[in-house]
Amino acid sequence: MQIRVANRQDEKNIQSIFGDLCSKKGEELDLSSKHKDLRNIEANYFGNEGIFLVAEDDGKLIGFAGAKKESDTAISVDRFYIDDAHKRNGIDKQFMQVIVPFAKRMYFERLNWNVMEEPPKIGVSANQAQTSQTYSAPSCFNKALLVQMRFKKDENNRYWLAIESANSSAN
Repeated sequence: MQIRVANRQDEKNIQSIFGDLCSKKGEELDLSSKHKDLRNIEANYFGNEGIFLVAEDDGKLIGFAGAKKESDTAISVDRFYIDDAHKRNGIDKQFMQVIVPFAKRMYFERLNWNVMEEPPKIGVSANQAQTSQTYSAPSCFNKALLVQMRFKKDENNRYWLAIESANSSAN
């Protein structure tokens, strides 16, 4: 299994997988408006101070994660998927081990969770997540990145995750 940066050749597979996810939710894949970020990943993620990762196993795409600039201080995870057969293999942690340091290197202070599914449960139980309390960084994060995590739901019932460095929260 390999985690790597996505490229133009991955787009058709990503769109196909996402289309299947939409169908399961009774929606249609709409590359002209609602899901247009998947039409040109290079421009919409890399060209927007973001990153898009894929997970492959024996040449087959088994997951992806995309995060891009939302504001001057925030990056948003807009796409996150792991094939059911490969869940619980630590792929979510591997994605986050790339996304969080990337966000820090780009001087973002916050990571918002803006995807169809619930966020991965990385060191925080569902009950803890709903209370919006602050927790120590789980083991999947680089120890040099002292972070605080808060899960909340917005008005559309979507989760978001705020991550702030220990230095920025002390200011």
